[in-house]
Amino acid sequence: MSSIILIKFFDLAFKLNMMQKLSSGLEIHEVMPINIKITLFFRYFNVILYPFCFAVATGLLFNT
Repeated sequence: MSSIILIKFFDLAFKLNMMQKLSSGLEIHEVMPINIKITLFFRYFNVILYPFCFAVATGLLFNT
């Protein structure tokens, strides 16, 4: 469960940092100079990752 909270914290912190820089007048290519091609796998990876982490954290998987 803590891994989900940690991942979400870093996700929100990154997005807030980007939005703050964009609202201060910087262009998107100045904030993130790397043009990363995001595939469908990476775009929807959280759909797989978050439920899996939740299931492991709550004991729904790997009951020992």
